[in-house]
Amino acid sequence: MVAMKTFVWNCQGIGGGLTVSSLKEQVRLHTPDIVVLLETKTRRHRYEYLKRQLGMEFLFAVEPRGLSKGLCMFWRDFQQVELIKYADFYIEALLYDPDLQLKWRFFAIYASIDDHTHNGQWRILSDRIRRCPEPCLCLGDFNDILEATEKKGGNPRSERSLADFQAFVIDVGFLDLGFTGYPYTWRNRRENGLIQERLDRGLASEPWLRNYPEARVMHVALAGSDHAALLLSTKPSTTRWHRRFVYDSRWGRHTRCKDVVSERWQKYFPGSRVDQLIGKLGWVRTSLVQWWRQEGRNSSDHISLIRRQLQSAYTDQDFDGSRVRALEQDLKMLFARRSSTGSKNHAYSG
Repeated sequence: MVAMKTFVWNCQGIGGGLTVSSLKEQVRLHTPDIVVLLETKTRRHRYEYLKRQLGMEFLFAVEPRGLSKGLCMFWRDFQQVELIKYADFYIEALLYDPDLQLKWRFFAIYASIDDHTHNGQWRILSDRIRRCPEPCLCLGDFNDILEATEKKGGNPRSERSLADFQAFVIDVGFLDLGFTGYPYTWRNRRENGLIQERLDRGLASEPWLRNYPEARVMHVALAGSDHAALLLSTKPSTTRWHRRFVYDSRWGRHTRCKDVVSERWQKYFPGSRVDQLIGKLGWVRTSLVQWWRQEGRNSSDHISLIRRQLQSAYTDQDFDGSRVRALEQDLKMLFARRSSTGSKNHAYSG
Protein backbone atom coordinates (compact mmCIF):
# COMPACT_ATOMS: atom_id res chain seq x y z
CA MET A 1 0.00 0.00 0.00
CA VAL A 2 1.30 3.45 -0.95
CA ALA A 3 1.35 5.93 1.93
CA MET A 4 -0.78 9.06 1.80
CA LYS A 5 1.08 12.00 3.30
CA THR A 6 -0.37 15.20 4.69
CA PHE A 7 1.69 18.15 5.90
CA VAL A 8 0.01 20.71 8.20
CA TRP A 9 1.74 23.79 9.59
CA ASN A 10 0.70 26.90 11.49
CA CYS A 11 3.19 29.03 9.59
CA GLN A 12 2.17 32.34 11.23
CA GLY A 13 2.14 34.09 7.87
CA ILE A 14 3.59 33.05 4.52
CA GLY A 15 5.20 36.37 3.66
CA GLY A 16 8.58 35.61 5.21
CA GLY A 17 11.47 34.15 3.24
CA LEU A 18 12.26 31.59 5.91
CA THR A 19 8.70 30.30 5.90
CA VAL A 20 8.61 29.68 2.16
CA SER A 21 12.11 28.18 2.09
CA SER A 22 11.34 25.84 5.01
CA LEU A 23 8.10 24.77 3.37
CA LYS A 24 9.71 24.09 -0.01
CA GLU A 25 12.41 22.02 1.65
CA GLN A 26 9.84 19.87 3.50
CA VAL A 27 7.82 19.30 0.34
CA ARG A 28 10.99 18.28 -1.48
CA LEU A 29 11.98 15.89 1.31
CA HIS A 30 8.61 14.28 2.02
CA THR A 31 6.55 14.79 -1.19
CA PRO A 32 3.21 15.12 0.63
CA ASP A 33 -0.03 14.63 -1.26
CA ILE A 34 -1.67 17.46 0.67
CA VAL A 35 -0.20 20.60 2.27
CA VAL A 36 -2.27 22.71 4.67
CA LEU A 37 -1.11 26.06 5.99
CA LEU A 38 -2.76 27.74 8.99
CA GLU A 39 -2.67 31.40 10.06
CA THR A 40 -1.56 32.39 6.57
CA LYS A 41 -2.27 36.13 6.93
CA THR A 42 -2.26 36.66 3.19
CA ARG A 43 -4.43 37.02 0.10
CA ARG A 44 -5.17 34.89 -2.96
CA HIS A 45 -2.33 36.02 -5.25
CA ARG A 46 0.25 34.84 -2.73
CA TYR A 47 -1.31 31.37 -2.61
CA GLU A 48 -1.06 31.06 -6.39
CA TYR A 49 2.63 31.87 -6.26
CA LEU A 50 3.19 29.35 -3.48
CA LYS A 51 1.26 26.66 -5.34
CA ARG A 52 3.71 26.96 -8.23
CA GLN A 53 6.69 26.98 -5.88
CA LEU A 54 5.51 23.77 -4.19
CA GLY A 55 4.72 21.99 -7.45
CA MET A 56 1.07 21.50 -6.45
CA GLU A 57 -1.80 21.43 -8.93
CA PHE A 58 -4.77 22.66 -6.90
CA LEU A 59 -5.51 24.96 -3.98
CA PHE A 60 -8.35 26.23 -1.85
CA ALA A 61 -7.99 29.20 0.48
CA VAL A 62 -10.04 30.65 3.30
CA GLU A 63 -9.16 34.34 3.23
CA PRO A 64 -7.93 35.89 6.47
CA ARG A 65 -9.87 38.54 8.34
CA GLY A 66 -7.74 41.64 8.11
CA LEU A 67 -4.17 40.63 8.92
CA SER A 68 -5.01 37.57 11.01
CA LYS A 69 -6.13 34.00 10.49
CA GLY A 70 -6.44 32.43 7.06
CA LEU A 71 -6.13 28.78 5.91
CA CYS A 72 -5.18 27.21 2.61
CA MET A 73 -4.90 23.68 1.29
CA PHE A 74 -2.82 22.51 -1.67
CA TRP A 75 -3.06 19.10 -3.30
CA ARG A 76 -1.73 17.22 -6.32
CA ASP A 77 -4.46 14.87 -7.56
CA PHE A 78 -7.85 16.20 -8.67
CA GLN A 79 -9.50 12.81 -8.11
CA GLN A 80 -8.14 12.48 -4.58
CA VAL A 81 -9.75 15.54 -2.94
CA GLU A 82 -13.33 16.79 -2.95
CA LEU A 83 -13.99 19.97 -0.98
CA ILE A 84 -17.09 19.70 1.21
CA LYS A 85 -17.32 22.70 3.53
CA TYR A 86 -15.24 25.41 5.14
CA ALA A 87 -15.35 28.10 7.80
CA ASP A 88 -12.83 30.55 9.21
CA PHE A 89 -11.36 27.80 11.42
CA TYR A 90 -11.55 24.62 9.32
CA ILE A 91 -11.51 23.11 5.86
CA GLU A 92 -13.47 19.89 5.36
CA ALA A 93 -12.70 17.59 2.44
CA LEU A 94 -13.56 14.10 1.29
CA LEU A 95 -10.39 12.17 0.43
CA TYR A 96 -10.14 9.08 -1.71
CA ASP A 97 -7.55 6.36 -1.17
CA PRO A 98 -7.32 4.35 -4.43
CA ASP A 99 -5.32 1.55 -2.80
CA LEU A 100 -8.02 0.82 -0.23
CA GLN A 101 -10.83 2.14 -2.45
CA LEU A 102 -11.83 4.09 0.63
CA LYS A 103 -13.30 7.55 1.10
CA TRP A 104 -12.71 9.36 4.37
CA ARG A 105 -13.34 12.80 5.83
CA PHE A 106 -10.45 15.17 6.49
CA PHE A 107 -10.73 18.27 8.69
CA ALA A 108 -7.87 20.78 8.72
CA ILE A 109 -8.24 22.71 11.99
CA TYR A 110 -7.13 26.14 13.14
CA ALA A 111 -8.98 26.73 16.40
CA SER A 112 -9.29 30.03 18.22
CA ILE A 113 -7.14 30.92 21.21
CA ASP A 114 -10.24 32.31 22.96
CA ASP A 115 -11.91 29.79 25.27
CA HIS A 116 -15.46 30.91 24.56
CA THR A 117 -14.91 30.95 20.80
CA HIS A 118 -13.27 27.58 20.51
CA ASN A 119 -15.92 25.95 22.69
CA GLY A 120 -18.40 27.05 20.03
CA GLN A 121 -16.06 25.66 17.40
CA TRP A 122 -16.04 22.27 19.15
CA ARG A 123 -19.84 22.21 18.94
CA ILE A 124 -19.79 23.01 15.22
CA LEU A 125 -17.17 20.32 14.55
CA SER A 126 -19.03 17.77 16.68
CA ASP A 127 -22.14 18.31 14.61
CA ARG A 128 -20.22 17.96 11.33
CA ILE A 129 -18.32 14.85 12.43
CA ARG A 130 -21.36 13.05 13.81
CA ARG A 131 -23.07 13.51 10.45
CA CYS A 132 -20.18 11.89 8.55
CA PRO A 133 -20.75 8.29 7.43
CA GLU A 134 -17.06 7.96 6.51
CA PRO A 135 -14.02 7.51 8.77
CA CYS A 136 -12.79 10.89 10.02
CA LEU A 137 -9.43 12.54 10.69
CA CYS A 138 -8.75 15.97 12.20
CA LEU A 139 -5.28 17.47 11.89
CA GLY A 140 -4.07 20.92 12.86
CA ASP A 141 -3.68 23.55 15.56
CA PHE A 142 -6.35 23.05 18.23
CA ASN A 143 -4.92 25.79 20.47
CA ASP A 144 -5.64 23.60 23.47
CA ILE A 145 -4.25 20.56 25.23
CA LEU A 146 -5.85 17.34 26.45
CA GLU A 147 -3.65 16.72 29.49
CA ALA A 148 -1.83 18.97 31.92
CA THR A 149 1.43 17.18 31.04
CA GLU A 150 1.20 18.59 27.51
CA LYS A 151 2.23 21.99 28.87
CA LYS A 152 5.63 22.91 30.30
CA GLY A 153 6.33 26.24 31.96
CA GLY A 154 4.02 29.07 32.97
CA ASN A 155 0.93 28.60 35.12
CA PRO A 156 -0.25 24.98 35.27
CA ARG A 157 -3.58 24.13 33.66
CA SER A 158 -6.37 22.97 35.93
CA GLU A 159 -8.35 19.85 35.13
CA ARG A 160 -11.46 22.00 34.73
CA SER A 161 -9.81 24.11 32.05
CA LEU A 162 -9.19 20.97 29.98
CA ALA A 163 -12.74 19.65 30.24
CA ASP A 164 -14.27 21.26 27.12
CA PHE A 165 -11.63 19.98 24.70
CA GLN A 166 -11.68 16.57 26.35
CA ALA A 167 -15.49 16.49 26.08
CA PHE A 168 -15.29 17.27 22.36
CA VAL A 169 -12.85 14.41 21.74
CA ILE A 170 -14.95 11.97 23.75
CA ASP A 171 -18.21 13.15 22.18
CA VAL A 172 -17.09 12.39 18.62
CA GLY A 173 -15.26 9.18 19.62
CA PHE A 174 -11.82 10.37 18.53
CA LEU A 175 -8.48 8.88 19.51
CA ASP A 176 -5.21 10.77 19.64
CA LEU A 177 -2.72 9.64 16.97
CA GLY A 178 0.29 10.33 19.17
CA PHE A 179 3.53 11.59 17.67
CA THR A 180 7.21 11.06 17.07
CA GLY A 181 9.71 13.81 17.78
CA TYR A 182 9.85 16.58 20.35
CA PRO A 183 6.78 16.45 22.63
CA TYR A 184 5.73 20.10 22.29
CA THR A 185 4.62 21.84 19.09
CA TRP A 186 4.58 25.47 20.26
CA ARG A 187 6.80 27.67 22.38
CA ASN A 188 6.78 31.34 23.24
CA ARG A 189 10.49 31.86 22.49
CA ARG A 190 11.22 33.64 25.75
CA GLU A 191 14.46 32.96 27.58
CA ASN A 192 12.76 34.00 30.83
CA GLY A 193 9.37 32.43 31.31
CA LEU A 194 9.60 29.82 28.56
CA ILE A 195 6.28 28.08 27.87
CA GLN A 196 5.85 25.02 25.65
CA GLU A 197 2.64 23.20 24.72
CA ARG A 198 1.39 20.47 22.42
CA LEU A 199 -1.23 22.58 20.66
CA ASP A 200 -1.02 20.77 17.30
CA ARG A 201 -2.11 17.16 16.90
CA GLY A 202 -3.94 14.52 14.91
CA LEU A 203 -7.24 12.99 16.07
CA ALA A 204 -9.05 10.17 14.29
CA SER A 205 -12.12 7.98 14.56
CA GLU A 206 -11.78 4.27 15.27
CA PRO A 207 -12.84 3.30 11.71
CA TRP A 208 -10.08 5.53 10.33
CA LEU A 209 -7.50 3.91 12.61
CA ARG A 210 -8.66 0.43 11.65
CA ASN A 211 -7.95 1.28 8.02
CA TYR A 212 -4.61 2.93 8.83
CA PRO A 213 -3.21 1.10 11.86
CA GLU A 214 0.37 2.14 11.05
CA ALA A 215 -0.39 5.86 10.67
CA ARG A 216 2.14 8.15 12.33
CA VAL A 217 2.36 11.89 13.02
CA MET A 218 5.80 13.44 13.16
CA HIS A 219 6.56 16.80 14.79
CA VAL A 220 8.84 18.79 12.50
CA ALA A 221 10.55 21.88 13.97
CA LEU A 222 10.97 24.51 11.24
CA ALA A 223 12.37 28.00 10.86
CA GLY A 224 9.84 30.78 10.41
CA SER A 225 7.19 29.93 13.03
CA ASP A 226 6.73 29.28 16.75
CA HIS A 227 4.85 26.11 15.79
CA ALA A 228 6.23 22.77 14.70
CA ALA A 229 4.65 21.25 11.62
CA LEU A 230 2.75 17.95 11.55
CA LEU A 231 3.63 15.33 8.96
CA LEU A 232 1.08 12.53 8.79
CA SER A 233 1.90 9.35 6.90
CA THR A 234 -0.65 6.58 6.67
CA LYS A 235 2.15 4.05 6.20
CA PRO A 236 5.62 5.23 7.27
CA SER A 237 8.43 4.23 4.94
CA THR A 238 10.86 1.59 6.16
CA THR A 239 13.07 1.43 3.07
CA ARG A 240 15.64 3.75 1.58
CA TRP A 241 15.56 4.66 -2.09
CA HIS A 242 17.94 6.32 -4.51
CA ARG A 243 17.06 9.36 -6.54
CA ARG A 244 17.87 9.57 -10.21
CA PHE A 245 20.96 11.49 -11.22
CA VAL A 246 20.36 15.12 -12.25
CA TYR A 247 23.12 17.45 -13.36
CA ASP A 248 23.37 20.44 -11.00
CA SER A 249 23.89 23.76 -12.79
CA ARG A 250 26.10 24.96 -9.92
CA TRP A 251 28.78 22.45 -10.86
CA GLY A 252 29.62 24.30 -14.06
CA ARG A 253 30.59 27.40 -12.10
CA HIS A 254 33.53 25.54 -10.54
CA THR A 255 36.68 25.28 -12.62
CA ARG A 256 37.39 21.94 -10.99
CA CYS A 257 34.20 20.48 -12.54
CA LYS A 258 35.69 20.52 -16.05
CA ASP A 259 38.88 18.89 -14.76
CA VAL A 260 36.88 16.11 -13.09
CA VAL A 261 35.03 15.34 -16.32
CA SER A 262 38.21 15.41 -18.41
CA GLU A 263 40.17 13.22 -16.00
CA ARG A 264 37.44 10.64 -15.47
CA TRP A 265 36.63 10.41 -19.19
CA GLN A 266 40.09 8.98 -19.79
CA LYS A 267 39.29 5.78 -17.90
CA TYR A 268 39.28 2.73 -20.16
CA PHE A 269 36.24 0.45 -20.39
CA PRO A 270 36.32 -2.74 -22.49
CA GLY A 271 33.67 -3.80 -25.00
CA SER A 272 31.89 -2.14 -27.88
CA ARG A 273 31.76 1.59 -28.38
CA VAL A 274 28.30 1.65 -26.79
CA ASP A 275 29.57 -0.31 -23.77
CA GLN A 276 32.52 2.07 -23.49
CA LEU A 277 30.23 5.12 -23.68
CA ILE A 278 27.86 3.76 -21.02
CA GLY A 279 30.80 2.92 -18.75
CA LYS A 280 32.38 6.37 -19.14
CA LEU A 281 29.09 8.18 -18.51
CA GLY A 282 28.46 6.17 -15.35
CA TRP A 283 32.00 6.76 -14.15
CA VAL A 284 31.78 10.51 -14.76
CA ARG A 285 28.38 10.69 -13.07
CA THR A 286 29.65 8.93 -9.95
CA SER A 287 32.80 11.05 -9.91
CA LEU A 288 30.86 14.32 -10.19
CA VAL A 289 28.59 13.37 -7.29
CA GLN A 290 31.57 12.35 -5.13
CA TRP A 291 33.48 15.53 -6.04
CA TRP A 292 30.49 17.73 -5.20
CA ARG A 293 30.04 16.01 -1.88
CA GLN A 294 33.69 16.54 -1.01
CA GLU A 295 34.44 19.96 -2.48
CA GLY A 296 31.60 21.75 -4.17
CA ARG A 297 28.60 21.97 -1.87
CA ASN A 298 29.81 24.34 0.85
CA SER A 299 26.67 26.48 0.59
CA SER A 300 24.30 23.51 0.85
CA ASP A 301 26.31 22.02 3.70
CA HIS A 302 26.21 25.33 5.54
CA ILE A 303 22.43 25.62 5.09
CA SER A 304 21.95 22.04 6.34
CA LEU A 305 24.18 22.78 9.33
CA ILE A 306 22.23 25.94 10.22
CA ARG A 307 18.96 24.05 9.87
CA ARG A 308 20.17 21.36 12.26
CA GLN A 309 21.36 23.99 14.73
CA LEU A 310 18.02 25.78 14.51
CA GLN A 311 16.07 22.58 15.11
CA SER A 312 18.23 21.89 18.13
CA ALA A 313 17.83 25.47 19.37
CA TYR A 314 14.04 25.35 18.98
CA THR A 315 13.80 22.24 21.14
CA ASP A 316 16.51 23.14 23.66
CA GLN A 317 15.23 23.09 27.22
CA ASP A 318 17.27 26.25 27.92
CA PHE A 319 15.77 28.27 25.08
CA ASP A 320 18.04 31.07 23.86
CA GLY A 321 16.01 33.51 21.80
CA SER A 322 19.01 35.62 20.76
CA ARG A 323 20.77 32.53 19.38
CA VAL A 324 17.63 31.48 17.48
CA ARG A 325 17.29 34.95 15.94
CA ALA A 326 20.97 34.96 14.97
CA LEU A 327 20.69 31.53 13.35
CA GLU A 328 17.54 32.55 11.50
CA GLN A 329 19.34 35.63 10.20
CA ASP A 330 22.25 33.47 9.04
CA LEU A 331 19.81 31.18 7.25
CA LYS A 332 18.14 34.13 5.51
CA MET A 333 21.54 35.38 4.31
CA LEU A 334 22.46 31.95 2.97
CA PHE A 335 19.15 31.64 1.13
CA ALA A 336 19.65 35.09 -0.38
CA ARG A 337 23.21 34.23 -1.42
CA ARG A 338 22.14 30.96 -3.04
CA SER A 339 19.23 32.69 -4.77
CA SER A 340 21.53 35.34 -6.19
CA THR A 341 23.54 32.68 -8.01
CA GLY A 342 20.37 31.69 -9.87
CA SER A 343 20.70 28.05 -8.90
CA LYS A 344 17.52 26.05 -8.70
CA ASN A 345 18.71 22.47 -9.09
CA HIS A 346 19.89 19.97 -6.52
CA ALA A 347 22.49 17.26 -6.65
CA TYR A 348 21.23 13.70 -6.60
CA SER A 349 22.98 10.44 -6.01
CA GLY A 350 22.27 7.77 -8.55
